[in-house]
Amino acid sequence: SFINNVLREIQRQIPPFFQKVKQMHQLEFLVCIDNSGSMASKEKAVLEALVVLVEVLRKLEFRFAIALWGRHKQEKLLVGFDEVFTFTKGQQIIESFTFDESSQMADCLNSLLHKVWPGTIPKPSTTQRLVLMLTDGFSEQADPSNFSGLKENFKYEMGMLLIREPHHDSHEPFLKAVCTHQCWHVLEMSQIDLLPSSLIYILTKMFEAAKSAILKIEEKGPTSHSASEKMVLQPPVKGDIRSFHDITKLAVDASSSIQQQGGIRQRHLFSVCALDKEIPFLALAQQDPALVRACSESSEQALDQCLRGHEDFFAAFDRERKSLCCRVEQYWMDATRELSSQIQEYSSVLEQFVLPFNKYTRKRAALKGSSLHLPGLIKAVTSNFTDKKFFAAKTAGGRRNYSICLVLDVSSSMSGHLSDSAQETLVCFIAALLQAGIESFSIILFGQSVRIIKTEDQPWGYAVLWALMNYATRAESFSRDADAIRTALQLAAASSAPNKKVFVFTDGFGSSGLHLPLVLDRAEQLDVDVVALAVGMDRTNVKHAYKRYVVASIPAVVPQALRALFLEENAVEDEEDEVQVLRAGTDDSVEDILRNPDKVFGNIAKQMAGEREATLVRGDKPDVITVDVAVCMDCTGSMSAWITNAKSQIATIVHDIAPRVHKEFPDINLDIKFCLIAYRDYGDQERHAVYPPDLTFTGDTDTFCKHVQTLQARGGEDGPEDLLGAMGVAGKLKWTSRLRFLVIVADAPAHGRECNDDLGDRFADGDPEGRTMAGVVKPLCDSKVDVIFCQVKASATDKTQKVLARHYEDDSRKLSVVNLFKDDAVEVRRFHFVFCLDESGSMAGSPWEALMRAYGTFLGRRRNDQGAGDLVSTVCFASTARVVCSAMPITTVAARIDFRSGGTDFDPALACAEGELSKTPADCIPMLIFMSDGCGGGRPVEKIQQFARAYRGFVCHTVGLGSVSQGVLQDMARAGGGEAKFTDEITIAGAFGELASGCAALDGLVSEFGAKIAGMVSTRICVDHL
Repeated sequence: SFINNVLREIQRQIPPFFQKVKQMHQLEFLVCIDNSGSMASKEKAVLEALVVLVEVLRKLEFRFAIALWGRHKQEKLLVGFDEVFTFTKGQQIIESFTFDESSQMADCLNSLLHKVWPGTIPKPSTTQRLVLMLTDGFSEQADPSNFSGLKENFKYEMGMLLIREPHHDSHEPFLKAVCTHQCWHVLEMSQIDLLPSSLIYILTKMFEAAKSAILKIEEKGPTSHSASEKMVLQPPVKGDIRSFHDITKLAVDASSSIQQQGGIRQRHLFSVCALDKEIPFLALAQQDPALVRACSESSEQALDQCLRGHEDFFAAFDRERKSLCCRVEQYWMDATRELSSQIQEYSSVLEQFVLPFNKYTRKRAALKGSSLHLPGLIKAVTSNFTDKKFFAAKTAGGRRNYSICLVLDVSSSMSGHLSDSAQETLVCFIAALLQAGIESFSIILFGQSVRIIKTEDQPWGYAVLWALMNYATRAESFSRDADAIRTALQLAAASSAPNKKVFVFTDGFGSSGLHLPLVLDRAEQLDVDVVALAVGMDRTNVKHAYKRYVVASIPAVVPQALRALFLEENAVEDEEDEVQVLRAGTDDSVEDILRNPDKVFGNIAKQMAGEREATLVRGDKPDVITVDVAVCMDCTGSMSAWITNAKSQIATIVHDIAPRVHKEFPDINLDIKFCLIAYRDYGDQERHAVYPPDLTFTGDTDTFCKHVQTLQARGGEDGPEDLLGAMGVAGKLKWTSRLRFLVIVADAPAHGRECNDDLGDRFADGDPEGRTMAGVVKPLCDSKVDVIFCQVKASATDKTQKVLARHYEDDSRKLSVVNLFKDDAVEVRRFHFVFCLDESGSMAGSPWEALMRAYGTFLGRRRNDQGAGDLVSTVCFASTARVVCSAMPITTVAARIDFRSGGTDFDPALACAEGELSKTPADCIPMLIFMSDGCGGGRPVEKIQQFARAYRGFVCHTVGLGSVSQGVLQDMARAGGGEAKFTDEITIAGAFGELASGCAALDGLVSEFGAKIAGMVSTRICVDHL
């Protein structure tokens, strides 16, 4: 009822205005809806307001286009000016909104203006361009300078409704600068229920602005009320006729879906006018003498010209298009066969109630008459005048002699089920008339013009049907209903039939204003019965436009409705809606009205809350934005230097994103789910370890973080890794949320010359399984995944990053690149390991064998974990010390050392170690690993402190075996910033392995790793999606 009231109010303004101007002007509305993420909390209200706005524009028959905008180059024109609006199209529009983009309003508007209005406007223009924008103002481009030149280039008027969040700027200076005078409003978030009403009110103000613009371009002179000057009466035009395959066939199935449901009482599917109903608004129209004179003017010249064109068209059609007749004939036969039972009902009602016999050709004996009936007189005499029917009267040989005009509304407000139902009803009407032997009927279509398809003296044929099919399925702006009925009256006036009827298949929404009641009054004066038929399950207005009407939900119940109308049964009318006037006192400004909306809108907000006709169902809750975040992380040995700390930083990513976003947008609720892809290289176990393993995302952050803690850095034989394979897995993840992020953390490039210049790449010719960067990126682009590439060392992954960007980026996507550290901070990735191994007598036998296994374990782990660049120096000591190997590449060091015996003295060992440490290259981190099973003499702690001062990055780890004295080794490790491990023959290998895989020289550098990535993701959410 709210929509009905809005339509009625605006319709009171529109037709009277257009009747006063000299040219027919067209209004084109471009409706632009903000699709950015910050609008997610207003989703339900926005979509509800859009439904109301579209329904109003559709029924007012303004040309309109609907667009959504957010990120530049991703704006979408959902329906264009020339597209037919249907319920299916409306549902598609609602489902198109995602509310997950950034907000670049000026760039998007510029692109949309080029799409809908690519040409220049002739001067003076009869088309008024109007842009209506709905937004919350969260845009980096909410500045008048960004809109500079748009109005001048495209000649439009701008209206804007801005929804203001608490504690945010109202943007009033911006609105005043870019909007037409008074065509803007700031709606507080607390009043969001008034969004539909406020949007409609802005629409009315924009209409007033358009009226002002129209009056400015109208030429000076007396106002013209001449109806004949403006009536556009046309015959069919050869250039409009399309091929059989290009036209839309007349609808003949509008009733089927409702009838199949069953369980509906047909009496509830129609209503008819009251018996004592008057012509709506007739008294008001008669108050304008100029309008009354205009409606009584003759337009015979225009009609004669149209009829000549009509005759010429069909003459040419018969000559040139005879080949079409068989196809059209077959189509008509199929349509009438499908509707045969329905046509029979139409025929029965028309013959008995609507068009009964009204002409008789033979005389019969009667009680009254102007002459005697001889056989009746004889019978009366012989019966001594008991039988008194001896007068003659024509009461036999009944025939139907009617002038009938079928008038079909083809305007845009009829699109959808109304149009389908009207076409089906028209087909049934025509077939029923032909079945009753009535061929002398005319057909008129009206929309932007009035078009005569068939005249009474023209026989029904397939040429007529062909022309009807070409024009009946078009949706035109304007409804020239008064002109169409006026033309029907002129055709009826030329007929000699005693009874004349006009059936108007329409929804009652017209553009004629007060012309219509005057034309209907003229019809009554001429004794022409005008009946409006509104058929279809959509909003209609016939009860506010016509005296006699039928409203039916489906064509199948039209016969019953006509029977009720012509038998003058008690009418079943809809209760009159309570009018909610959308007007304020003349002293009120727009600001005053919208500051106190209850004054204008009354209880409309409560009314809409209680009786919404549209239920909007979406996958997400209106105030929740769902986010999928996949972390794709290199877990090969080259990451061992910082994997331990990195695992804790992933927890920072998991827990920090939502609070960061909430700080900027407190009304936005995020539902974030995570997935982890830990990748390694070909030949490694668990080359792609995915959690959750079913390729979904989990919202259980505690379990997710616990799984992350189980990760180990291992594998990776050469420098490049299987990054392409990991990205291929990412493309197969089950991305379901609105916002989707893939965070790649890599310290090595992908395989192949396309992605790296590493001479040691085992697969320099490309991925062994045939993957390419283009191939793995495409699924991510198709799934609209935002990719963030985090480089541990930019110099190593720069080429891979550039190739990824080349295949990923376009006008709407940019690859985000994060350098986690400066290159000089991670340049030192090689180690110089200096081992001091105790070979005193107590180590003989099984202790030494256990030490050699541990030593080999360390070397093997480092080689496997991409420590091929490491150097190794080994010192064996007892009472003296010897250097077994000096600064040798780890790949050449033997894992077995021959045993010698002796006492235990730490000083000789540390003296040799000092000599080896001095050989450490500048790009290596020196690490001393001191192992003993006893207690040597000397001052080892002071020596370790000296090393720490002398060598940058120096670390000392100690390992004790058996019943060693722990104090000295603990002090040595503490002085060297390392760990002290105490083991036995069984656990010593594990201790050495931990030292190899847990080299923590870079832990301090990664302390901000999680914060950086969490900051990047939250920034992308805020900037690109909110």
